[in-house]
Amino acid sequence: MLHRAREAAIIAKDIRDLTEIFDVAWKMFASRIGTWVEQGLVDDCELEVFAHLAISFFF
Repeated sequence: MLHRAREAAIIAKDIRDLTEIFDVAWKMFASRIGTWVEQGLVDDCELEVFAHLAISFFF
């Protein structure tokens, strides 16, 4: 029983760590894309492609 509780705690921590990594990566991605849009390097049609790529990369 103690083993299962430890295992569950480890899994929960791993999920929190992965969530934090994903959040940071998503913010970096959004910041980079925002800069490209401001510079006129990316248009609205391309944003949809970038969003699909980002989602498929992380999931």
